[in-house]
Amino acid sequence: MDEERKLWDRMDEEPMLWYGRFRAFLLMGSRRSVNAVFSMEQESTKNDENLREPNAPGEWYKTEKEWNWKERAHKYDEHWIEEQDEIIRQEREKVLRLGFALDYKRIEALNKLADKMIQWADEDDKVWIVNKKTVTGENFSQYTEETVFNAPMLGMIEKYFAGIAAEKGERIKKKDITLTEMPPSVYMFDPDQDGTEVQPDGN
Repeated sequence: MDEERKLWDRMDEEPMLWYGRFRAFLLMGSRRSVNAVFSMEQESTKNDENLREPNAPGEWYKTEKEWNWKERAHKYDEHWIEEQDEIIRQEREKVLRLGFALDYKRIEALNKLADKMIQWADEDDKVWIVNKKTVTGENFSQYTEETVFNAPMLGMIEKYFAGIAAEKGERIKKKDITLTEMPPSVYMFDPDQDGTEVQPDGN
């Protein structure tokens, strides 16, 4: 047997008829059996079910052993698995070089989002939100406006910064944010979202 020939290729002096049957056996995968190949061949050659034999004759099993069908099929399976593993490895390498699998792509996307949030932070109507509410009862109706600090926006900015720092293997330190101007009707708020509310004067 030459070096290029695989164990599941046709062997020297292996009859073509039996090699074809072996190939059918090979391609059955987990359903392989001599009897399965025999039945499949009968289905394709004998239309009348009454003429079909239920089991493969002894010659089939003798030939299967003579030409090592099971061992050759096992080697074929090992080779197929190795090929599939290599294909998966190559595809994984391709995927890991594309899009958000690349750290700089993720940082770029986080940067864009953080920039947008920072731009909003410069706009008073984004930092201070007016909640409008109408309360009605049996004999009254009252309209109120509450100006509140947009703490969720600040939280999102911090999350984007933390995400960028994490991608770079860094840790982000929280900094105190000083607000120089504050509407007079601001309610209590929780800027760091730790469950502790503070008054606008910081107390």
